[in-house]
Order: sequence, then C-alpha cells, then structure tokens
Amino acid sequence: PASAYSHGQVGEVLAGSEYALLQPAYYRLREQLDRSVVPQEHRLLVSMGGYDAMNVSASVLEVLASSACDWIRHIDLVLPAAGPNFASMRQRISQLGGRFVLYDFVEDMAGLMSRCTLAVGAPGSTTWERAVLGLPSVLVPFAANQADVAVAMQNAHAAIVIGQDALDVELPAALARLHSDWLSYVQAN
Repeated sequence: PASAYSHGQVGEVLAGSEYALLQPAYYRLREQLDRSVVPQEHRLLVSMGGYDAMNVSASVLEVLASSACDWIRHIDLVLPAAGPNFASMRQRISQLGGRFVLYDFVEDMAGLMSRCTLAVGAPGSTTWERAVLGLPSVLVPFAANQADVAVAMQNAHAAIVIGQDALDVELPAALARLHSDWLSYVQAN
C-alpha cells in the first residue's frame, strides 16, 4: 500500500501489480486473459519456488491426492530436476497418474500460469507473476522473509495463507474457498 511509503519525501508511489518488475509476457497475457467467467473445472498450478528443499511440494501433492477436490481436473506441479526431491516426486506422480503432471523445467511459465485457474505456492517472487495474471492462490510461507508478502496478499483478498504444518486440513478448505469465491479473488489481484 502507498501508506508504507509515507515516511520521507516521495514524488510518486508506483504500487500495485501493474508496476511489478516482470517479464513482458506476463503483461501481454494479462491483457489477453478473460477471467470474468467462473470455470466449472479448475486447473491448479503447484509451484513452491526454486529448490523446495523442505519438500513442501510433496506434502501438497499428498493432500491433493487424498482430497475430494474433484472440481480440480488438472494439476501441474513444477519442481526443478536438480532439486533433492525430484526423483521421488516423479515416482509418486507416476503412481497417481491421471490429473497430475510434473514439470522439471517450464520455458514459458507465464503461459502455463495463464492456463491455470488456481495456484498453490510460496509467497516469493512468483507471487507477483500470479497476481499480474489474476491467479487466485493459496500461499504456504516457509521462510521468514515471506511473511509480510503473505499477509499483504491475504489482506488484499488476493490469496489465502495457510500454515505448512496444517496442510492436510487447511489446504482443501482454502481451495474450496477460492473455488466458491473465485471471481472476487481474481478481481483482487
């Protein structure tokens, strides 16, 4: 918010998703996207950022595999192949099959995000990419430097924040809330 910059002399505050320093593809896709119609079936992006050394992606995967969110028809998981948990994730997804797809590298992340209607991710730098594309998100902070971003996104009604230690209970409930109030979350981004 602009009030965060009220100390000192500021000529003009450039705040909001339209001023985020992102690749131009995100802004082009924002102009092309029609997020005014609530989808009957959702496509979920799970991307916990960079390395995911804490293996939050695997926890999210297990919750999604056992949840009754049958309105989520396709789940894209992005996890770098160089990460310590990629092989076990690939094996688990091959067991689950169906609606789960694992990506080790996505050349066009903006394109993938634009095809999704919901996301689960860490409140790191991809938060702004998701926001520019109007992608309602569940944020799972797992580092101290992510707390302020998570709170700001939740306060703006652009995302729902849940704790890593309560994923099994909180994730299905948060996704259901995004599903039932999808358009308001899209408009807040």
